[in-house]
Parts: sequence; C-alpha cells; structure tokens
Amino acid sequence: MSSEIPDSDFVVRYCSPNTIIGHHIARTAFQIKHDNEFASVNWMPKNIHMYSGLEQIKSILEQKSFHVRPNGRFAVFNVKIIKLYVYELTGIKISVYHVPSPSDPTHAGILPTNTSDPHNRQKLMFSIAQALSKFTHKNPDTVYPIPNNKKLSS
Repeated sequence: MSSEIPDSDFVVRYCSPNTIIGHHIARTAFQIKHDNEFASVNWMPKNIHMYSGLEQIKSILEQKSFHVRPNGRFAVFNVKIIKLYVYELTGIKISVYHVPSPSDPTHAGILPTNTSDPHNRQKLMFSIAQALSKFTHKNPDTVYPIPNNKKLSS
C-alpha cells in the first residue's frame, strides 16, 4: 500500500448495471474476489469538481480496457464519512489507501484495518460490502450516472 487517503477526499467505485437496485447499489458491487486484499476504488481529491472527476475516472477505467457500461453507476464516498459509517454499523475499522499503478494513478483500496489473515479479511469485507450498499440506500445522492451517458430515443 502506498499512503492513506485524506479523510476530506472521496473515493469512487464503478458499479455495473446488474448491481443497481432502484437508486442504491447491491452488496455484490462492493465484494472482492478471494485473491484480492481490498475493494478497488478510485481516489478523487476534494478540490476536483465532481463531474470532471467522474469523467477522469471513467476515462482511466476505459484506458485500462475496463468495460464501463453507460447504464452503470458510480458510487461516491467521502472517506471520513464512510469510515465512520462502516464502524458504527459493523464495528469494523477500515482504511482507505492510495494504490497507484502506471495505468491508473487514481487506484485505491478499501480494506479492514489491521487484518493480515486472508480468511478473516474475506469475512470482514463481506460486512463492509453490506455496509457500503446500505449507505447508498440511505444516501441515494452518492450514486451518480456515468458521464456522457446519452439516452437513446424510443
């Protein structure tokens, strides 16, 4: 891991259309695969305009050959608020780290704090995924359409 993301900043998770239920995101959108250590997100500093930041993240994902579907959504979380929410709901402390790569300078990860056991991490991540989903349900204003989503006329 590189460095912890400041509490005042935001992280963004792309959510595929099959994880969208009404105006919130299903738990499955935040689950991690067994070989992953954290839920991948993208870092968006607080001083970037929301729409511009989401356009930038969409572009980065597409350059990595990630299939960003126009009817998908972005879940946007303030780091401090989501840390507090997850802890209050689950009792799990989370960390949000910047994990840049050459192809994605905004890459970051959400993971339980101080957990080195992979099996325990998986169990904790299941609870964290559920909390992130509940947060989008209670705060639908944190769910954004994909930028440049042009609706087809019927």
